[in-house]
Amino acid sequence: MSLPTIQPQPLQQENLHHITQKIFVIGNSRSGTSMTARILGNHESIFTFNELHFFEELWNPNDELQPLNENESIDLLIQLFSIQYDGYFHYYKNEKFIPEAKNVLNFLVENKTVATAISLFQAFTSYITIKEGKTISCEQTPRNAYYINDIRTLIPNAKFIYMIRDPRDVLKSQKNRWKRNKYKEGKKHSTFNTIRQRINYHPITISKLWSHASKVYSSNENKEDLMVVKYEDLIVTPEIEVKKICDFLGVDYNEAMLRIPKIGSSLKQDTSSERGIDQSKAHGWKKGGLTKGEIRICENITARGMAEYGYTPSDTNYHYSELFYYLIFPFQLILTLIFNVRKTRSLISAIRKRFLY
Repeated sequence: MSLPTIQPQPLQQENLHHITQKIFVIGNSRSGTSMTARILGNHESIFTFNELHFFEELWNPNDELQPLNENESIDLLIQLFSIQYDGYFHYYKNEKFIPEAKNVLNFLVENKTVATAISLFQAFTSYITIKEGKTISCEQTPRNAYYINDIRTLIPNAKFIYMIRDPRDVLKSQKNRWKRNKYKEGKKHSTFNTIRQRINYHPITISKLWSHASKVYSSNENKEDLMVVKYEDLIVTPEIEVKKICDFLGVDYNEAMLRIPKIGSSLKQDTSSERGIDQSKAHGWKKGGLTKGEIRICENITARGMAEYGYTPSDTNYHYSELFYYLIFPFQLILTLIFNVRKTRSLISAIRKRFLY
């Protein structure tokens, strides 16, 4: 997607104050966060961003509210503009975004707001949202689930939609994620990213991430700013579930919200010309794609969360592949760390957020 030809205009303070709501669609990767974000993006008041990966990759808790100088601020904003318009897997610090980056920074300076990573993120999302003629910003990076308390503190008016999906379907989707280049429309991932996604998959790792994310939700389930949506309910009864989401967000429901392109699958070709909710994705793990060992590992690790969300365990018997996955796990974990060490501001912080909370 290329940057629209729009004359950069300074963001006025009174306009920024109209952005009183930020939405974060969170959950495990491959749990329907992108689909939900596309649904929300069809609303006349909501602008949905690409996955910005701001929290963790461009900011981490150790930054707190550290002031940034002009060069650091411009550099951060250019990265955000590049991710939004060039794509997360293709972006680089493109100088064509310098004029708009300066507009966002000038807004903060003119209104005597200290330039920190958080204030720049808020100004950036508000700037783009207003430029697109919308009033509510929606960010859809799944891993923001691990930063929910940080976001809640730093952006008090935020609302969170937590997506939950059968962990066995998440496992199957993650197992095939590296094949997205074969099925996706538009820009393809680099060979490195395809290899990285293949290496990232292991049933123990994915199951533990699912289990930990479910604990994150459980510790926040009584918060008024958070709503849980089961992926299976959303695709089977989309109108009912989207109406609930709209009520939670305080916006009117429109049936046009459901007319989203059928893209993003790890198992079949994107068909952006087709619109609607693909109901065939529910309980896909039952149709094959996982070994008995993968199923048993997943069900053993996620047993507590599965019971909490009403997912019934199978009667899968022991299979030798289960032992194989346990034996290779330490070696694959090392490879995963090597291939992902540059994808975060702080590797230790990222690991702590994912597994210790």
